[in-house]
Amino acid sequence: MSDVTQFYDDFASDYTAIFADWEKSVGNQGRILSELLQNYDFPPNSTTVRDVTCGVGTQAFGLALQGYRVIASDLSPQAIVQAEQLKARFDLQTPPTFSVMDLLQPPTSAQVADIVLSADNSIAHFLTEDDLRTALQTMKLHMHDASLLIITLRDYDAFIQEALTFSPPHRSNDGGQRRVTFQLWDWDDAMQTYGMEQFIMTESENGWQTRSLTSRLRTW
Repeated sequence: MSDVTQFYDDFASDYTAIFADWEKSVGNQGRILSELLQNYDFPPNSTTVRDVTCGVGTQAFGLALQGYRVIASDLSPQAIVQAEQLKARFDLQTPPTFSVMDLLQPPTSAQVADIVLSADNSIAHFLTEDDLRTALQTMKLHMHDASLLIITLRDYDAFIQEALTFSPPHRSNDGGQRRVTFQLWDWDDAMQTYGMEQFIMTESENGWQTRSLTSRLRTW
């Protein structure tokens, strides 16, 4: 199991806590992505989206709510388990399908789609040019000649310019439980990669319980 897989397996049950209101964010992101896709003549109801780094389904559910057919996958088995459980929160005529797939292990057969999506800074987990190239080649396997590739990435230029070392805390009441999340960032000397420590604080009857998860990312 890769370090990235382990990170997201461990994070899956708490992932929605990084949003103040996860379901509201799902709706907002779905509307924004739908507007973008329609600007490129990819309307709902006749467009298939292949989300190749779906996590717990934030963008997959959002696009499905807009009427897109979504085929979603992630390298984390636990994220996929969580996504399947989160389906119950949405009234969807055609919910996304979820499966496990690692972009660094190209499938022998691929489901071709009109849109291939990798959101939420996922490609920053690829630390080498070879790994990034392999991931992009895997994405290409799911595209036809007229497909559109959408990748979202943090604005690392601003991060580097300000030499940011932590994120502001986020408070969430998702599931009726108060949680606070934030990140610490430890940069290498060249500021090309950084160690990220994700903190999750959860309120319980005995006070606040804190745990942290670590991963390494690159500023592509």
